[in-house]
Amino acid sequence: MNPTYETFSTQLSSQLPDAVPFFNDLFAASPQFELSMFQDKFDSFLMEIALAVIENDTIDLIAAERITETLRELFKEVNEFAPEQQSLIYAATHYFFETEDAVADKSSAEGFQDDLIVVNTMFDVIGKPELQIKL
Repeated sequence: MNPTYETFSTQLSSQLPDAVPFFNDLFAASPQFELSMFQDKFDSFLMEIALAVIENDTIDLIAAERITETLRELFKEVNEFAPEQQSLIYAATHYFFETEDAVADKSSAEGFQDDLIVVNTMFDVIGKPELQIKL
């Protein structure tokens, strides 16, 4: 395992232990991810969440929008990161797109809290703590 992921995993374990096994699977698959996989997914994911709000108005659409906006900014410079950091970025983004993760995104107002922890931890580990999202 690489040191970037070990640091991330340690930090995530202390904040959100239920997410670690799920994230481990995504990180293992991250070499298969490509930047092009994510470009269109941002819009379709936000549309999916906006439609879900019709059924459940407690879903935190603002959190989903803030995470999306910040990840889009990061993706503009993703090629400037080392490969192990890119893997972490891709895995954290994929985690965000998973609606049935440690806390189901469409279940309640807290649905994106785990995503915020994962994404903010990733920002810290890749050396971009200024991108951390505060809601």
